[in-house]
Amino acid sequence: MKGFTLIEWVVVAAIIAILVLISVPRFMELGDLQDRAVIGANTQLVREALARRVEQTGIGFPEAITADMFPAGRVPERTVGRYRWSYDPATGTVSHNIPE
Repeated sequence: MKGFTLIEWVVVAAIIAILVLISVPRFMELGDLQDRAVIGANTQLVREALARRVEQTGIGFPEAITADMFPAGRVPERTVGRYRWSYDPATGTVSHNIPE
């Protein structure tokens, strides 16, 4: 008879399972790294837009971040995955919750 034995199939299945166990966490980590990069970039865009607005108007910090502050005409996403940026109008601080 030709074909694979049960032991050979079990070995192949074990190898595939090990490869999946190694690769899945890495793919999850890549998604998290992407989310961090997007929130970091969005935070920087908001900081730059805020600085331009304060420089142009010559008055204090605005009460809210609005779409007219951005060349694209929209506010960057506040939340991506488990990360988000926030704005404090009292201090003009734009921060994010990405751990250092």
